Amino acid sequence: MIRYDDWADRLNNEINSWREKEYSLGSYDCCQFAIECEKAMYGTTRFTEFEPNPNPKYTTDEEIIELCNAEGCKNWTQLLDKRLETIHRNYVQRGDVMAINHNSHVGLAINLGLNFANFGGNGLVFGIVSDAQVIRAWQV
Repeated sequence: MIRYDDWADRLNNEINSWREKEYSLGSYDCCQFAIECEKAMYGTTRFTEFEPNPNPKYTTDEEIIELCNAEGCKNWTQLLDKRLETIHRNYVQRGDVMAINHNSHVGLAINLGLNFANFGGNGLVFGIVSDAQVIRAWQV
């Protein structure tokens, strides 16, 4: 996959479009946020089976695990390991995906350089990467 030449602007626009969205598992959550950010940078995603089209493919944590199991994975981190290149947290760059533990919340976040953006129960949240516990990271 090749990034758009203006991927950084597209990524910024996509992230900003999530400011007014309300959390809904399967429609507006950290997984969907990461998928839409990938699509903003590349025009496509490697996780189409998770996209709502038009209805959510999952609405519970158990359904997320079922989708991962269907791909031969035990959980979403294994699925990301299978489809994206795992990188050391010290080498994460803008646009890469991170699994973070921030303020007792574990979820996917998009690296913005020194900061990150995450979408969860509190909506769109920005934080400082060094303040979050980066559990795992993937190059997008």
